[in-house]
Amino acid sequence: MAGGQGSRLGHEGPKGTFDFGLKSHKTIFEVLCDNLKEAHRKYNVYVPWYIMTSKQNHEDTVKFFEEKNYFNYPKEDIKFFQQGEL
Repeated sequence: MAGGQGSRLGHEGPKGTFDFGLKSHKTIFEVLCDNLKEAHRKYNVYVPWYIMTSKQNHEDTVKFFEEKNYFNYPKEDIKFFQQGEL
């Protein structure tokens, strides 16, 4: 998942932290993680999750995952990396 800012969504912060109006108030990151957890239940394997951040939101993204206890997905299977800049 590419991690930009959520400004075009009218959201201040990384776009993956955006609550897009579900009754559950889940964020984009949480919905994506639910899909990964379902794959684990079906196939008994954890799929590595790579999240590309930017220089501007890397720390906020990692902090969000820490606050949410990585959505109960194995921390070692979530990899954050910053996109390059020209």
